[in-house]
Amino acid sequence: MSLLATRSGLLWLLLICYLAGCGGGGSGASADFYVSLQGNDTNPGTKELPFATLERARDRIRSLRAKGALSRPVTVWIRGGTYRRNGSFLVSAEDSATAAAPVCYRAFPGEEVRISGGIDLSGFAAVADPAVASRFDPAARGQILQVDLARFGTFDLDRLTDRYPQGTDIEPGGAELFFNGSAMTVAQWPNGDGWTTIAGLPTGNLSGLFTYQGERPGSWSRVQDIVLYGYWRYDWFANYERVVSIDPARHEIQTGYVPPPNPYGFLAGQRYRAINVLEELDQPGEWYLDRVSGILYFWPPAELSGAQVALSVLGEPLVRIENASYHTFRDLVLEDGRGCGVEMVGGDHNLVAGCRIRNMGTVGVAIGGMVADILWQTNYNPTFSGFGGSYNGVTGCDIYNTGYGGVLLGGGNRLTLEAGYNFAVNNDIHDYSRLARTDRPAIYLYGVGNRVANNLLHEGPDLAVAFWGNDHSIEYNEVHRVGLTVDDGGAMKAGRDYSQRGTAIRYNYFHDLLGTVAGSHVGVYLDDFQSGIEVYGNLFNRVTLGVNVGGGRDNNITNNIFVNCTTSVNVDDRGLTWANYYFNGQNSTLFDRLAAVNYQVLPYSTRYPELAALSAGNPALPAGNRLLRNIVALSGAPSLVGEAANVVFAQDNLLDDAPGFVAPELGNYSLKSDSPAWQLGFQRIPLERIGLYPDEFRSATAAKRRR
Repeated sequence: MSLLATRSGLLWLLLICYLAGCGGGGSGASADFYVSLQGNDTNPGTKELPFATLERARDRIRSLRAKGALSRPVTVWIRGGTYRRNGSFLVSAEDSATAAAPVCYRAFPGEEVRISGGIDLSGFAAVADPAVASRFDPAARGQILQVDLARFGTFDLDRLTDRYPQGTDIEPGGAELFFNGSAMTVAQWPNGDGWTTIAGLPTGNLSGLFTYQGERPGSWSRVQDIVLYGYWRYDWFANYERVVSIDPARHEIQTGYVPPPNPYGFLAGQRYRAINVLEELDQPGEWYLDRVSGILYFWPPAELSGAQVALSVLGEPLVRIENASYHTFRDLVLEDGRGCGVEMVGGDHNLVAGCRIRNMGTVGVAIGGMVADILWQTNYNPTFSGFGGSYNGVTGCDIYNTGYGGVLLGGGNRLTLEAGYNFAVNNDIHDYSRLARTDRPAIYLYGVGNRVANNLLHEGPDLAVAFWGNDHSIEYNEVHRVGLTVDDGGAMKAGRDYSQRGTAIRYNYFHDLLGTVAGSHVGVYLDDFQSGIEVYGNLFNRVTLGVNVGGGRDNNITNNIFVNCTTSVNVDDRGLTWANYYFNGQNSTLFDRLAAVNYQVLPYSTRYPELAALSAGNPALPAGNRLLRNIVALSGAPSLVGEAANVVFAQDNLLDDAPGFVAPELGNYSLKSDSPAWQLGFQRIPLERIGLYPDEFRSATAAKRRR
């Protein structure tokens, strides 16, 4: 048994023991407190006389623990209703509990508890200012309503263009509007999922100036409030650009483009759309916020009477666990925030369980730090592992309609290779990354020794799992319909670091990864020299490209099934061809990252002895890769490009369109007893264990797999 598998078993033993303390609280088993919207913080916090706030319950527990009066589990039962937050609910080091006396904040059985970072809007009326009404399309004027946000208090109106001073991706703090739980669309052109394209580049691809098609942009006023979102040069990189000016006579738009944040520039024919344009509020479900007057304009998609209209206002996490231990938040609905649902920094044995986390501006759960910091650090700090503590996790949750992704999962230590043992398990994550469509996966995994298992990941514009670091376990996940709007994307992807080894991608089911744009849609993408990864026992079905090894080394592609794939496996020699700039002195990224982790000494020198071969031979060669005992049916044969054909070891692979599947017409790709694959040493894949499963946080109905 591998070290990683042993760690996974230990993790679950500890988790089961921990969860035993977050139960119903029979007589003598736990200390119970109650919180209710009808409560009062002067009450004793009993069921009959509950507290009014989570803070009061937390402080009561803190006081009792300080006095040594708590030696058993504590449950804070939260009665049904919507709890509006104007700041994070903070659990800090002084609230730390123990394995014998953990703390659980939990919805009262049968009651929906909603923790919200938004405000409810009401009192919509006809547009009052004729000058504003004249800017709308004539067909829309009688449909658009307005409401003055000053009626609901004072909060940051968040001027959109202030967030994009250098073409960066969207940052936390963006107000969003939700109607009956669904995110509405900021007034844009073109409508819906449409795009327009760059007509031309009169002053070159790095000036930020381009020409547009048609006449529509020439009618827009207040251009300083408009931002553009586009795949400006490649279909795998999208970002926001601020509009500086529009010249209707020349059909030109000047953006605030600055090269460092967007290093690629522009290309004629690439797609983009304009956002936050009052004149484009022209269909149901669109809205616009005038950040000068504080007036919000909205064309409701349905009757307003009885509907819930919410505006996100809280930029902080709804819940923040900071250097605390043994806390659980379960069975809650966390929604309508500009930031994330739950953030964990430090601490250990904290859990988010059985929650619905939706309509957040960034991610559902961040284990290890804030979104913007994590994304920056993992790009520019090779040894960064986050501040995730250990044995922290998210399980049994539904996370959807988020701006950036589902879960950030970090922890461990990249210099010492100490594991974090943090985890994301049995979660349904879908319809994520509506605000940033590239490089914002359902799960962003980083650090050392963390686990992603049994998740259902689907309906996303780009990646399902981006992994960064060492010795992670990514297993038993079902992934489909991701990478929908990108080229050169993958369901699971890592790249550009020889030292980030030891991750196992095993027993996952990848299917229907075909995308909606032309290009490459990959199951497992080991991009730009990613090395030392195990891809074992996975099923790839209806995938453009099953596994892509982009010039890396020492990857094991073993015991997988590829069926109905355009290409099963591709291994290229890019280090000898178009990407040789990594080895000829033009780009030192690969070797800088190796040096940063001291790869020639302990622990790297013994944990990954293959690294010594980099300096002993030609590091640009895709050497050490192995393709063993894979089944390729109704799919393109493995492709070994250039020198890869001479250095990749391929053996006992079965290329047979009828390898003996039990019932492929019913989606059953188990092998019959007489399959020729067994003679080659193929090992059974536990397909029945893949995907969501029922437990105390997820019902059997909710765990039913979607194919």
